[in-house]
Amino acid sequence: MQSDQNKLPYSCFTILTRPGCRWKSTSRASWHSIVQCIKREGHPVTEACLENQDLPGLLQYHDPDEYILFNTCEEIPGIPHSYDLIAQTLEG
Repeated sequence: MQSDQNKLPYSCFTILTRPGCRWKSTSRASWHSIVQCIKREGHPVTEACLENQDLPGLLQYHDPDEYILFNTCEEIPGIPHSYDLIAQTLEG
């Protein structure tokens, strides 16, 4: 466990995913290891699953001052090649 001096300023971590995401088994295993390390340090990890095109609506419950968001989405459902749109929404 980290000392209070080294603790991250964020208390929660969110993983942005979407249904049907196909990861290589090695990528999935690596990501699972990262999530487990974060949890071992005592931080809650939640999944925000983007099931439609309302990314801002999904993110409204994840205050960027309190959450670190890991984006694993490659596109918004129904909008091919929309990775840049996701990044713009996250940065906005």
